[in-house]
Amino acid sequence: MENSKKSHWFTTLIRLILSLTIIAAAGLFAKHLYDTKPVAKRIKPAILPPLVETIAVKADDHAVVISAMGKVIASQTISLKARVSGFVVETSPEFIEGGIYRKGDVMLQLDPNDFTLTIKQQEAMLAKAEASLKLEMGKQEVARAELRLMQNRSSRPISEPNLALRLPQLEQIKADIASIKVDIERARLNLERTTVKAPFNCIVIATNVQIGSHISSQEPLATISGIDEYRVEATLAVDQLKWIEFPNNSTINNNSSSKKSTTTRGSDVTITTKDGTKHQGEVVRLLGNLSDKSRLARILIRIQDPLLLNPKDRSKLNSTTPLLIDSYVQADIQGKTIEGIFSLPRAAVRDGDKIWVVNNEMALEIIDIDLIWKDNESVYIKHGLQDGDNIVISELSSPVHGMSVKIYNK
Repeated sequence: MENSKKSHWFTTLIRLILSLTIIAAAGLFAKHLYDTKPVAKRIKPAILPPLVETIAVKADDHAVVISAMGKVIASQTISLKARVSGFVVETSPEFIEGGIYRKGDVMLQLDPNDFTLTIKQQEAMLAKAEASLKLEMGKQEVARAELRLMQNRSSRPISEPNLALRLPQLEQIKADIASIKVDIERARLNLERTTVKAPFNCIVIATNVQIGSHISSQEPLATISGIDEYRVEATLAVDQLKWIEFPNNSTINNNSSSKKSTTTRGSDVTITTKDGTKHQGEVVRLLGNLSDKSRLARILIRIQDPLLLNPKDRSKLNSTTPLLIDSYVQADIQGKTIEGIFSLPRAAVRDGDKIWVVNNEMALEIIDIDLIWKDNESVYIKHGLQDGDNIVISELSSPVHGMSVKIYNK
C-alpha cells in the first residue's frame, strides 16, 4: 500500500515538471520570435505628376461668323391711293390680304363714265373753237382787203394795223384751242387713272375699300409692300461691326490681321427662321443709331425674292417656305477672314483670360491671352502660341505655374 502511494506521487511530480518545462520552452520560443521579428523601413512615397489631356494647336485662317437676331421688315411699304375720285365698280380677285401683283397689274377699277363724258364735252368745245378759228381766218381775209382799200384812199398811215387785221381775236381763239386741248389731255389722263394698277411687284397687306365704295383722291385704297426684296433689321454688339463687310468698302474698322477685300458687296448672311427654313441675304447698311433698349448696333440685311416666287431660288434653297414680314429670325453673318489664328475649345480658357500650356520639359505654364474672337464653341487667339503647343483641356485641382505634369494621351 505504501509503495503504491509513493509511486502515484512520483508520477504526479513528473507530469508537473514536464508541463512546466513545456510552458517555459513555449515562452522562450515566443520571446525568440518576438525578438527576431522583421522591422518595416519607412520609405518616402514617390510623388507622381498629375495626368492631363492636351490638344496640339496650329495657326490657320478663320472666317468670322457673327450670329445676331433680327426682325423681317418690308423694303418698301406704301398706302395706295387713287389720283381721282369715284365709285369702285370692280376689283381683281387678288385684291385681298395676301394678294400678289406684278407691276402694272390691274388692282381695281373706278367708274369711268363721268370722265368719258368730260372728254366728249371737251372734244365738242374743241370742235367749236376750231370752227371759230376757221371763221376768224375768213374774217382775216376781209380785214386785210379792207385795210388795203383804206390805205389806197387815204394818204394817212394806219395807227393800229393789228387791230384792223383782227390779230388779237385770232390769238384769243388759238389760245382757247390750246387750253381746250390741255383739258382734253387732262381728262384722258384722269380716265386712265380710274384704272388703278400695281406700281411695283407687291403683296397686299390690308384693303380699305370694296366694290361700291366711293373714294376721294386722298383716301387710301390698300396698304401694299414690295416683294422683290425684304430686309432684316438685326442687332449686334458694337465691337462686332469691325468684322463685317459693308457695301463700297464702308467698313467700321480695318484690322491688320484680316484679309482686305475690294468687293463692293456686303457680307453674305444666312437667315434662319424658327422652323429651320434658310434664306440667303447680304448686308446692305449700317443704321446710324443704337437700339433704344439694348443699346446695340443695328444693321440692315437684304433678302432677294423672299416669297420664293422665282423657281430657281426655290430649288437653290431646297425650300418652299416663304419669309414673312414681322417674323423673328437668326442671322449668321459671314464676316472677314482672320489670318494666322489659333482655334481653341472654350474649355481650354481659364478664368476668362488664361490657358495652360505643357512645355517640352513636361512643366505647366499658365499664360495670359488676348482673345481676338469667340463663338459658341471656340475661342481664337492671335499671339502667345506657336504651332505644336500642347494646350491642356482637362481639369487640375491646384494648378501651379511650373509644376510637372504628364500627358496621358501620348
